[in-house]
Amino acid sequence: MTDHDERPVLLAVSDDRHFDSALRFAAREATSRGSGLELMHAYHVTTTGPGAPLVSFATADTVAHETLRLAVEHASNILGGQVKLTSTLIRGPIVRSIVEASAGCRLVVLQRRDLTRLSRVVARSTSTAVAAHAHAPVAVVPEGWESTRAEAVVSVGVDVPGRGAAILRQALLEARARRASLRVLHTWWSPGYFDDVDMDRFGSSTWAVEVAEEIQAIVDKSRVGFEDVEVAIETHHGRPMDTLVAASRSSELLVVGRHDPLVPMGSHLGPVARAVLHSAECPVLLVAPSVARRGWHGRPRHTTVPDIPPAARHPVGGDRP
Repeated sequence: MTDHDERPVLLAVSDDRHFDSALRFAAREATSRGSGLELMHAYHVTTTGPGAPLVSFATADTVAHETLRLAVEHASNILGGQVKLTSTLIRGPIVRSIVEASAGCRLVVLQRRDLTRLSRVVARSTSTAVAAHAHAPVAVVPEGWESTRAEAVVSVGVDVPGRGAAILRQALLEARARRASLRVLHTWWSPGYFDDVDMDRFGSSTWAVEVAEEIQAIVDKSRVGFEDVEVAIETHHGRPMDTLVAASRSSELLVVGRHDPLVPMGSHLGPVARAVLHSAECPVLLVAPSVARRGWHGRPRHTTVPDIPPAARHPVGGDRP
C-alpha cells in the first residue's frame, strides 16, 4: 500500500504517553502512503450508574484536552518532522467513536496492552472490538514491539482458499511495501476425537498436497502484478491460531481476515482472529470487509469536541503557540 492517499492514518490513543510502538508503526505507514497521521483521543462520560456523579462533563473535558495535548507533544518529540501530525478529540463511547472515525481514514492503528486474561474479560479489549467493526483495515501493534529484522517476512493466514483472493492481494501489497517475502499459511484441524479419526483415515500428507495445489492456484491469480514478491506456501495439520501466533515470532506483519458482517450487532471476528489479536508477537493487520456490508450503520452518536486547545492540533515540527 505505497500509493498516495490523502486519507490519514488514524492512531487511537488512550493516554498521553504509552503508545510508542503503535506510533512508530503508524508513522511508517503514513509516510509510505504519502498521507498524514492523526492522533485521536476518545473519552466517555457516564451519565448513569454509581460513578456518574463523581466526574462532571467540565472536569472530564479538561482532563481529555490535556491528555491529547500531551500525547501530541510526546509524538512530536519522537517523530520530529517525519510526518504531518494532527489530532482529534471526541466525546462519546470509545469503541463506537473510533469505528465511526475509521470511515474517513485508510488505516486504524491501535496499541495492544499486555493485560492479564482476567483484566481483558472485565475491561474487554478495545482493539478487538474496533477490529470487529471498523470501516478500514485495522493494525494492532503489541506493546514494546520494534522492527529489528534484517530479512523481512510478511505472513498471511488463508482459511478457505476459494475465498482467499482479497486477503492474499492485501498481503502482497504489504509485502511489497516492506520489500519482504510473503509466507502463505494454511492449516487444518478438528477438535478432539474427530481430528484423530480424520487424520488416520485420509492421511495428512495427501491432504496437504491437495490444499497446497488449491492455494497455489489462488496465489498465481492474485500475484499478477506482484511477480517481484517472493512467495512461499506452507500447509500442515495443526491448530490455526497456534500456527499463526508461532509465525508472528518471525514476521514483520501478520495479515488475517475477518468475517464479512451481515448484521450491525455482535462480533464479526472469528475465534482464530481473536486469539491472534490477543497473542501475536508482531503487528497484526485485520483486512476490512467489503464496502457493501461493513460495521455499524446509522448516524454518529459521539460528539466531536470543538474547543481543542491550539497546542493539541498542529503539524509535527510546526509552530506552537
